[in-house]
Amino acid sequence: MFQDIPIVGSGFWAEVKAGGQYLRLFVVETMLGLGANVFSVTDSRWLDAGPHWFQTFGEAKQWAESKTQTYLQHAGKIAPPIVDWNPTNPGGTPV
Repeated sequence: MFQDIPIVGSGFWAEVKAGGQYLRLFVVETMLGLGANVFSVTDSRWLDAGPHWFQTFGEAKQWAESKTQTYLQHAGKIAPPIVDWNPTNPGGTPV
C-alpha cells in the first residue's frame, strides 16, 4: 500500500490479535500527507485498496482503530483489544 509512496517521516504501527485474526495498523507520514491503513496478516491483504489521508496522527489512529473494530465485528462479533501504538523510525520502519 505504501510501497509506491515515499515515506518521509515517522509514524505509528500496532498489532491486534483477536479471535484468530491478526491485523497490523499503520499510520505514516508520506510525501502526500499522513496515510493510514490496516493490513490483515491472516489474509495477506490490505483491508482497503489504498491509504486514507488525514490532517493529524490522532485522526489517522482513530480511523485505523475504527476500521479494525468494524472488521473484527464482521469477522465474527470479535471484541477488539485495546490498541497499543508503537512509534516508527523515520522512513516508517518499526522501532
